[in-house]
Amino acid sequence: MYSSTLGLYSSYTSKWLLAALLLLCSISSVAATTTPTSITVRWTAPSDEDGAERAAAYDVRYSTSSIVASGWNDLIQAIGEPAPGLSGYTDSFTIVGLNPDTWYYVVIKSADQALNWSEMSNVLYVKTQSLIEELPKWFTLSQNYPNPFNLSTKIDYYLPFATDAEIDIINVLGQHVATIVDDFIAAGNHSVVWDGVSSRGHDLPSGVYFYRIRADDFENTKKMMLIK
Repeated sequence: MYSSTLGLYSSYTSKWLLAALLLLCSISSVAATTTPTSITVRWTAPSDEDGAERAAAYDVRYSTSSIVASGWNDLIQAIGEPAPGLSGYTDSFTIVGLNPDTWYYVVIKSADQALNWSEMSNVLYVKTQSLIEELPKWFTLSQNYPNPFNLSTKIDYYLPFATDAEIDIINVLGQHVATIVDDFIAAGNHSVVWDGVSSRGHDLPSGVYFYRIRADDFENTKKMMLIK
């Protein structure tokens, strides 16, 4: 009787540990910027399943068709993914050799030290830029789309010349919850996708949020609505 109960407990514990592993190693706060032939993806680095400071490996894949978990092996695997950084910090990777003016789906997995792979991240749906692009004449921050949004929303912004740019997400209390762009960005039309996740990897609740761009002397803020 005791051994039977122990076996059931062991089976339950194994399932619980697997669920915990998938949760701890999963990728969060995924965002992207594009050029005509590349997509640069940024995300919050996860921890290892045993609480280690970093995961062991990443697997970045993409497709021009919609992505489901059962079709993982049919996706195109990117080459040269970075080694995972410290948990909670931002990692990035650029997928190159893409077609201009084309929509792509991008997804990421991470592995722990025993090479147990996490669940897929939220799927990004982004479009590479056109080869023929007239440079914008002034800085612009567009209204996000869709708005209101549930899973993710796209923010377009335009830079008349190359400069350091930062886009932050702020809640109604004025608290910073995420940074989705923080880099030296080339002149042109750009977009970034936000999945409603904080920089710490937490799913944010429904409500009003603000996104603010700072680039050179330009600063602008717009409002958006997240609905879970």
